[in-house]
This record gives sequence, C-alpha cells and structure tokens, in this order.
Amino acid sequence: MNLKLMRVELMSSWAIAKKDLKSYYARPGAILFGVMFPFFMFLSFIIGRDLPIERALPGLTSMVVMFSASSIGPLSIPLERRLETFDRLLSAPISFYSILAGKVVAGALYGLIVGFVPLAIGILALGSSVARPDLLIIGLILSSACFAAMGVMFASFPTDSPGNITIALNFVRLPMIFVSGIFVPLSGAPLLMKLVSLISPLTYANELTRAAFGLSAMLDPIVSSLGLMMFTAIFVILGTWLHKRFMEWMEAPKLPKAVIRGAEVNTGKGRGMRLGDAQRGPPPF
Repeated sequence: MNLKLMRVELMSSWAIAKKDLKSYYARPGAILFGVMFPFFMFLSFIIGRDLPIERALPGLTSMVVMFSASSIGPLSIPLERRLETFDRLLSAPISFYSILAGKVVAGALYGLIVGFVPLAIGILALGSSVARPDLLIIGLILSSACFAAMGVMFASFPTDSPGNITIALNFVRLPMIFVSGIFVPLSGAPLLMKLVSLISPLTYANELTRAAFGLSAMLDPIVSSLGLMMFTAIFVILGTWLHKRFMEWMEAPKLPKAVIRGAEVNTGKGRGMRLGDAQRGPPPF
C-alpha cells in the first residue's frame, strides 16, 4: 500500500469516527449504558462502606471506560444497517478495514472522554491524587481502544436492533465487573479468583489504573499494558473475521422456493424460519 492510498484510508476512518461521535454520543442508549449504568451500579456497591476515594476511583474509572467505549459500536452499526447507511459505506471506495477502524476509533474516543469525567471529579473536587500520571494516560488509551474493539466485535451479529447486541454484550460485561477486582482488590483474593480474573480485559485496565493511583496491584504495569494490547488484537482480528463471515452469509445466493418448501416439509424445521433466512441457508457456524 503506497503512502497516498494509506492517507486516504486513514482520512476515511477519521471521517467515519467523527460522524459516529456527532451522531451517537448523545443517544439515550449511549448515555444510559455508557455513563449512568456503571455509575449507579458502582454507587450501589460502595454506599455504606468506609471506602476512601483513592481506592474507589480506579474501579469506577475502569467501569465507565469499559461501558462507554463498548457502547458506540453496538449502537451505530445496527442503526446504520436499519437505515441502510452501512451498505453505503461498504460500497464506498474505501477498504472494509477502514470502516471498522473508524468504528473502533469512535468508541475509543468516546470512552476516553467519558473516562475523564470521574477522574476530574475525584481529582479536582474530592482531592484525590495521582501517583503516576503517565500510567493513567496510557491505561485510559489502551483500555478505551480495547473495549471499543470489543463492542465492534459484538456488533458483527447481523441485526438492525441495538438492543439485541447490548443484551448479548451485557452477558459479558456484567460478569467481568465481579471477577476483575473492581470492588475487592485482587492482591488479597483467592488463587482461583486470580486465575479467573486473567481472562477478563477489565482486570488489566483496573490493575493499570490502580498502579497509576499508587495502590497495590496484582500485576505489573507492563504486564497489564501487554494484556490490554493482546485483547485488543484478539477483538480486532476476531471482529473482522465475524463481520466478513456474517456479510457473506447475508449475501449468499438465494435457493429456489421449491427447494425451500421441500426442505421445510421434509425436516419440519421451517415453520419458525423467516423466508430470507431459509433462502440464505444455515448460519455460518
């Protein structure tokens, strides 16, 4: 790829990211699941506990970044499928990778911006101090990119309803809160809990934020940074593959109606199937 073409692809990704930020940052779904839900959930667990703000702020920041960064992709892509604007992007003279990159950048920027809100309140209004500002900035950037890629990966499911993707995404996000040391530090947790926490990207985000505030952390900051980068790469690669597979399935050639009716009569499985699904054949998995 020459430099001119690369510049065009980068500009296209940035244009998509700006469009998504302007169009979806104030949507009720993004505000509810990206800001209000993690904030009130965190309050429900810390009210009544004698917990200093320095210990509570890293967990709250990590939760807000996770929910906000992972909310833009599952909101924008299904709505664009419904309005058929996603098909226009696919027919544009830019690569498919640039489109997904723009979606990830939009989610990462949204998570980065929203993540600074609890930090500003804690540092400016409540007097909390940051021991390692460099780790805090690195942690916010890596966490936002990781969870934005996770949201775009879940948005690969071929539906035009954001609620369907959000429900599936919450089945992953909610358990991550309780195994990642958000409410109880992992340094004093049982061995089994520590092992389970390693499969959660929120663990690495929270550990890196705790280290930035000078608190005890189970993982070294370098290990936490590498963990976030590893999960980001996994989400990007798997998300790209899933998007392509589902798109191929949606664009598969249609079968003759006589074959479809015969299959329904023989198997008895076609009663609850939509005609478009039957014409495309079985899902790609």
